[in-house]
Amino acid sequence: MAELDGVAKYQTTTVNHVCVDASYGMKQLQKGIQPTGDLLVIVDMNDLVAFEGAKKRIYKEPREFEKLENTESHFTLRPDVDLIVYKGHEYTVNSVVEVNPVNNEPDFLEIIANA
Repeated sequence: MAELDGVAKYQTTTVNHVCVDASYGMKQLQKGIQPTGDLLVIVDMNDLVAFEGAKKRIYKEPREFEKLENTESHFTLRPDVDLIVYKGHEYTVNSVVEVNPVNNEPDFLEIIANA
């Protein structure tokens, strides 16, 4: 989401082939286990399929995304700014961790978001 002349601009990107754990944040209370509203999303960057309408989009980490003059073919995930919609519920992105065990390019994105 960006702002132009004081008006929020939404850029909706659909990302396919992700793993979602909607019970990620559980806490133990005296009355039992309660969900915290946290969501864990894992994106396999090797199988990334992301679209806005019919246009394919490529992930860029937030600092690289901000440097782009034209963001039409890219998307990013920024903590405390961007939203994830899962099963009709909105979650605010809290953190994005790029996991790259072998090289400099991320193999996975681990996203934690809360309702």
